[in-house]
Amino acid sequence: MPDRRASTALVMLGLSVVLASCGSEEPAPTPPRPVAWTTVQADEGGELRRLPGILRAARQAPLSFEVPGRVVAVNAEIGESFAAGDVLAALDDRNFRLTLEERRANLADARARLTEADKNLARKRELLARKVASQAAVDSAQATRDSAAAQVARLKALVDLAEEDLADVTLAAPYDGSVLQRMIEPSQQIQAGQTVFEIEGRSDRIEVIVSAPETVVTRLSVGDNATLAFPSRPGLSLTARVSEIGAGAVERNAFPVNLVLSSPPASLRPGMTAEVGFRLQNRPVSEGQMTFIPVTAFLAAEGEQRRVFVIDPESSRLEARAVDIGSIENGRARVLDGLAPGEIIVSKGLAFLHDGQRVQRLGTGTTRFQE
Repeated sequence: MPDRRASTALVMLGLSVVLASCGSEEPAPTPPRPVAWTTVQADEGGELRRLPGILRAARQAPLSFEVPGRVVAVNAEIGESFAAGDVLAALDDRNFRLTLEERRANLADARARLTEADKNLARKRELLARKVASQAAVDSAQATRDSAAAQVARLKALVDLAEEDLADVTLAAPYDGSVLQRMIEPSQQIQAGQTVFEIEGRSDRIEVIVSAPETVVTRLSVGDNATLAFPSRPGLSLTARVSEIGAGAVERNAFPVNLVLSSPPASLRPGMTAEVGFRLQNRPVSEGQMTFIPVTAFLAAEGEQRRVFVIDPESSRLEARAVDIGSIENGRARVLDGLAPGEIIVSKGLAFLHDGQRVQRLGTGTTRFQE
């Protein structure tokens, strides 16, 4: 019996030791939370923005006849080249010639009447000097002569117009170039001012037309350079210069911007597409250097104030910091104040973090990972 009591006492003593040791053990520390991260970068050289553009001849224009009529000749086809002064098309000139002949005949009659009126006025003045005719007769002769002179002037203007109309039945090329489009056929009846050809001039310059949004056009200036890439010509990279910036938006708050490409290679043709890269000028910053971060790297706090989580590289703990955010473009936010280049911040998942929290940067220790 004494041995059984001794055994029971030993068992109870062991259990009390085990329970005592369990009660004094501290809980395991919470592991750091893995986070995606990025390094704050300085915007030193300006933002590169790419926009689509279309190549166009520096000289391009629609052509039309100044008079209506029936087409009797079309001398140019699409893609054909021409020299300045070449006749591209012509209208039937029969009615214009008849009109000109009629007006010339009327002008000749008016001039004959004016000659007779001049002679009559001279006779009346001579008779007045001899006191054979009255002053009233001279005044009447003068009025007749003035009316005849006015008629001559009117008919001369009509003859000039008829001569111009006759000359306008032929459509001559204003400069060396080629035909982009032809909208007429022989025997077609056309109206004055109706476009019959679209032409482009031969030149050592090609324009690039771009529609730039308001966030881009305000940071461009005439004379700025841009880089050009061409989907149809892989590997070809050229430089163009901004020559014109539209004063008003043409559609959807987009402003027309023209660039000039001097001495283009022969492989480029008007109508081709281009990718235009603008190095935008930095907006002025009152203090410090402008930086940018991903739009997923900040949260809106109370009072519309934004905040980011800065990672202390020594302690791996988070610091919630207020920042001043400027414009947001292409998934990037410009930081006007609150961050310095080189600082490390959390780039995603900020809603699940808090100030002072320990984190583990994804990829550190093996392969560096940045968003």
